Amino acid sequence: MYTFAPIPSWAELLSGLVAYIKKAEPLTSPWTQNEQHIALFSNGTAILDYIVKQEAEKIKNRRPVIWLPDYFCNSAIQLISKQDVSITFYPVNSMFDPEWKACEEMVEAGCTPDIFILVHYFGREANVSRAAEFCRGTQTFLLEDAAHVLFPHGDIGKYSDAIFYCPHKVLAAPDGAILSSPNKAPDPKLKNVSFPKTWLFKRILQLILPKFFLRHRTRNLENFLTDGLTTKKAPETSISSLGYCMIRVNVNRIHIIGNARKQAANKWREAFLPYNELCSAALSLEEEGPAPYRFVLKFKDTETAASVFMALRLNGIAVESWPDLAPHVHENTSTHSIAYKLRRTLLFFPIFQALPSDLKTLVTSCMKNALREDRPMH
Repeated sequence: MYTFAPIPSWAELLSGLVAYIKKAEPLTSPWTQNEQHIALFSNGTAILDYIVKQEAEKIKNRRPVIWLPDYFCNSAIQLISKQDVSITFYPVNSMFDPEWKACEEMVEAGCTPDIFILVHYFGREANVSRAAEFCRGTQTFLLEDAAHVLFPHGDIGKYSDAIFYCPHKVLAAPDGAILSSPNKAPDPKLKNVSFPKTWLFKRILQLILPKFFLRHRTRNLENFLTDGLTTKKAPETSISSLGYCMIRVNVNRIHIIGNARKQAANKWREAFLPYNELCSAALSLEEEGPAPYRFVLKFKDTETAASVFMALRLNGIAVESWPDLAPHVHENTSTHSIAYKLRRTLLFFPIFQALPSDLKTLVTSCMKNALREDRPMH
C-alpha cells in the first residue's frame, strides 16, 4: 500500500481514540532537551508565524528581516508573508546546507538577518554549530526547522534559540507540532479546535479499501513540475485533541519507528542501484540520520526525473516532488540556481509503510517504461 501520509494501524487508531475519549495524559516529550519549555501547535507554519511575531515585537522603527533557505516550501510561509517583515532567501548548496560564503556577502552588502531559519532537510543533521557561530556574529535569532526530524540527534537543538518539530509529518496523526525553547511559549494546553473528521475518515478508508483502489488514486495526481496550490484558508494554529492523542500513543515507539524507516529507505536505495548512471541517493546512509523523512533520489536531468516520476505514479507508487518554491526563487534562478535544480531533479519516496518483497521488480518495470521512449517533460 503506497500513500502520501502515514497510515495508523487499527491498534494505533483505536488507542488514539480511546485516549481522546479519556483525555490523554500529559505528553512525555522526547523533543525536550535540558531545561527547555515546550508548546504545542497544529503545524510548523503556525510555529514559524508565532516566532516571527514574537521577535518582530522587539524591533522598533524598521521591518524585521527574516532569512529563509531558498529551497523552502512557499506554502509554509503563507502566514509570515502577511506580516510586516522583509523575507530574504539565502542560497543552499547541493547538500542542502547554507552557502555560508554567500550569506557573509549578503551581510556585507547590508542585509543582516534578525531571524535565521536553519532547516534539517529529510532528517539529516545540518551544521548547527556553524549556524550558531554565524548568528552570534550578527546578533541574530537562530530558529531550527526540524519538521523532517523524528527525534533530536547529534547537535540538533543544542545551540539555537528555538527549535520546532512536526511529528505529524512522520507519525500517523492529523496535526501536531512542538516548539522547544529556553523561554516559556504559549500555554501548551489543548484548545477547543475542530475535530479532524476528514483525516479520520480518510485513514479508515485506507485501512479497509483494497490496495488496488489506493494505487489507482495516485494516477490522478499532479505532474512532476506542477507546484502545489497554496491554500487560502488560514490553518488552525492549535493542536487538535486527536492529534495530541495520536502522537502520545507513539511516543514510546519513536526509535522503533525510526529504525523501520531507515530499513525502508535502504530498500529503495538498493532497488535503484542498477540505475546509478541516471540517478543516485541524494543522502548516504549516515547522512540521512537515524530516522529519515523520505528516501531522496537525485536524477542527472529533469527529463529523466519527470519520466520516472510519471511511470512510478502510473504503477501506484506515491512518489513526490518538492511541493513548491517561492515566486522570488522562480524569478531569480541565476541567484538560486541550486534550489531551482533540486526542485527539478529530486524525487521523494514514502518510507512509513511496509514495502513489497518484489520492490526491485516493480522498480525495474517502472524504469523500463520510463526509459522506453522519449516522454514529454511533465
